[in-house]
This record gives sequence, C-alpha cells and structure tokens, in this order.
Amino acid sequence: VKLLINTVGKFDLNQENIYSFFAPNLDTTLLVDLFTKYLSSSYTTFNLEWKTLGDSISPSTKGQQMEFPSLLFEHSYGVKITNYRSYIISSIFSQILFAFILLTITAIAFRLAFSSLKSQRKLITLKNDFISNITHELKTPVSTVKVALEALIDFNQSEDPVRSKEYLEMANSEMERLDLLVNQVLSNSSLEDGNGFINKEPIDLISITRDVIRSLQNRINDQRAAINIEHSDDQIIIEGDKLHIHGVITNLVDNSLKYCNIKPEINIKIDQDNKYTTITLRDNGIGIPEEYKDKIFDKFFRVPKGDEHSVKGYGLGLNYAQLVMKNHGGSINVTKNNPDGSTFILRLPRT
Repeated sequence: VKLLINTVGKFDLNQENIYSFFAPNLDTTLLVDLFTKYLSSSYTTFNLEWKTLGDSISPSTKGQQMEFPSLLFEHSYGVKITNYRSYIISSIFSQILFAFILLTITAIAFRLAFSSLKSQRKLITLKNDFISNITHELKTPVSTVKVALEALIDFNQSEDPVRSKEYLEMANSEMERLDLLVNQVLSNSSLEDGNGFINKEPIDLISITRDVIRSLQNRINDQRAAINIEHSDDQIIIEGDKLHIHGVITNLVDNSLKYCNIKPEINIKIDQDNKYTTITLRDNGIGIPEEYKDKIFDKFFRVPKGDEHSVKGYGLGLNYAQLVMKNHGGSINVTKNNPDGSTFILRLPRT
C-alpha cells in the first residue's frame, strides 16, 4: 500500500486499468528500499538478493532459500531470501518446547507404567507361589491329624494305650507345627507394618541357642546332623525379645537342615565386642546362587528350582529374620553363598 501511494501519487479515475498508470511510474529502488526496511524491522536475520532481467524468477522454495517474483513490473524482477531458518525455529520454539516436554512426560509415564506392570506381575507370581506353598503346608498337618483321629476312632483305645498315645502325640506335634506356621505369617505382617510388639529384656543368647537345638533335636537326630556351638564367654547377654530372637535362630537352623543334601554340619559362633554382639551361622548345605543373594530376604521369595518342590517352605523365614533384626536395630547378611554352604551373620548393637 505504501508503495502504491508513494509511487502513483495522483491517479486518474477515468483510466480503465490502474496497472497502465502504475507500471511506468514504479521505481524499483523504492520497492527495494521499502521491502528491505520492512524486513529489517521484523526479520533481522534474513539475507536479501535482488534478481533482475535475465534471471529465472518463479515462486519457489528450494533448499535453504526462497524466491519471490514481483508482478508489478513489465520485466522480470524479484528477490531471493536466505538465512531464514533461525527465524522459523524461533517462531515455533515454544511449540517445539511444549512438544518436547509432552514427549518427556509421556516417556516418563510409560516408564512408570511399565515398571508398575512389571512389579505387579512379580507380585502376582510371588502371591501364587505363596498360596501354593502355604496351601501345601497347611494341608499336611491337617491331613496328618485327620489320619491320627481316624486311627483312634477305628480301634479300642483302652486296649492299646501305647498306640493311642503315639497317635495323640503325632496329632499334637502337627498342631504345634500348624500353630507355628500361622504365628509366623501373622508375625511377618505385624513386623512389616511396624506394629510388631517387641518386648526387650536381658536375654542370654547362648541359652536361647541351646533351646533352639533342643526343640529341633528330633530332626537333628533323624538327619544325623552335627551342630557345634562356640561362644567367647559363658554368658552373652543382650537386650532383646526372647520369642523373636528364638524364632530367628530357629529359622536359620531349620534352613540349614532343610537345604542340605549330605550329612548336615552346622557351626554357630556367638561373640561380643564393645559395640556389637555377633551370631555367625555356617553350614555345608547347597548354598545360595550369587544372583539371589540380595533377594532371599524378600517376602515370599524362594530360590527357584523350576517345577521342583522337594523342600517345604513358604518364603517367610528369612524375611521374618530380617524384620526382627531391623526392629532390634541390627542386621542380617549372607557372606558365603557358594555350593559349599552358606554363612549368615547376625549383628545386634550393644546397649
């Protein structure tokens, strides 16, 4: 519009064609000046190259340049614009930034969803394994008690008191085993929620360890296991919950007996220094593969052996041990986990 006003000046309304008046009076210098000033005010990065008669000028965008011909002149005239990409990028920078942020959020959301799905699948697998194992563990004592009761019903108890006592002892043993299983499941849940009742009192670790060995004596005799207890003092007193500490040691000794294909040999060492009381339990069992070293304390976790279920268990023993040690301010670790056996170290702070 500026070009038209400044160039045409006075226009005769009787003229049939404005172009017939405009073209002869048009000054290309004015066009260049106005166009350059316009671009320099808004598009400072643009480079202009004017093209005149003899050059092939046609509307096009190719490579990194744009060409625009003018239709205001009788001869070929136009401009080639280069170095405009920075302007385009700056113009759409906000959209690019928004798209990048959106893609990043989408990627993070996808990653979190994938991790959650993976975790859920793992939990489902663990839950199914736990249900399978716990069902078997519950079914065994129930079936044994049922058989014992049926045997008592089928014959005259007064005529064979010895057999009656044998069946009753069998039923009582299985009921104690069932009670231990239920209590351990409840204890794990309670300790994990932080609501477990820890009653700390002065206890003698040597005495507790010997009680554990006595409670497992029948199994020890059946497997002809050799158990050795070493201690630095006649008495090693700590502040702890007798019931739960007893349960931890029982679980470790029980595992050493279960996971051994030869004559079990278990060495328990108890010593004390100025800061810690340490219980070291070493066995000659099948050991723990290195890749599962940090997973054995997870709830319901059992070292996989395909479809083999030759060893009873439900993946709570070591998790329970870790929870008890944590509630006592201590720790439990496995240091030797090769096929020659395992070494568990329990460390409790002295108060």
